[in-house]
Amino acid sequence: MSRPDRHYQKIEYGQVNVPATTLCALADYFGVSTDYLLGRRDGPVPGEENQAPRQTGR
Repeated sequence: MSRPDRHYQKIEYGQVNVPATTLCALADYFGVSTDYLLGRRDGPVPGEENQAPRQTGR
């Protein structure tokens, strides 16, 4: 993704809206979920965090 560092800094500060296709490409590049990039998950891998605890059946 050929953008200057300043552009990515603006994204981090919320000064630039990122198109969904770019967000997906960034998530694929870094091997993380889009939710992680958006700050909606604590961990980078989908399905490992923010899940309800499992029921043990007891």
